[in-house]
Amino acid sequence: MIGSKKDNYFLNKKMVPRSEVMNLLESAGFSRANPYYIVKQGKINQMATAPDSQRLKLLREVAGTRVYDERREESRTILKETEGKRDKIEEFLKTIEDRLSTLEEEKEELKEYQKYDKMRRALEYQIHDRDLQDARKKLNKILKRRLSWILRSRRWAGSRTRTAPPSTTRTKASTSSRRGRTSYRVRGTTSAGKR
Repeated sequence: MIGSKKDNYFLNKKMVPRSEVMNLLESAGFSRANPYYIVKQGKINQMATAPDSQRLKLLREVAGTRVYDERREESRTILKETEGKRDKIEEFLKTIEDRLSTLEEEKEELKEYQKYDKMRRALEYQIHDRDLQDARKKLNKILKRRLSWILRSRRWAGSRTRTAPPSTTRTKASTSSRRGRTSYRVRGTTSAGKR
């Protein structure tokens, strides 16, 4: 079917692409590359007197086998390109495998590092905790000493203001003749005593 926008091709009442129709015609010997559907009289004469290599070439063109030779060359080219791509892919895969093995080693090293780093941090925490506890104990001891010293100094100061400490020496300060008593002064305090 020929349409205004696009031609449609049908084989066995099924719509097929143009390339499939062209392949079918070429396999039957009808090809755009083969102009020898009708062989003229002069060509037959030329074929009869031509050397073998030229006759073979002409027979191939008439038979339409040149199309298959061209396709075979195209297939070889495609095969060569595919092999080249396969080689590149294999090299790429080898590079990826090498990289994966390197990453696997790095992963193991990282796991080991994380394990030892965790242990190091735990030990550092224990050391800091122990140092902190020791510092707190020392601080508590210092605070207790200071508090006991403050309490002792306050007691001593309070007892000093209330009563004088006992003394073994007395000095005669004055004699009172009216009452017949002698008064003694002991470190700022006065006490009366009989004669």
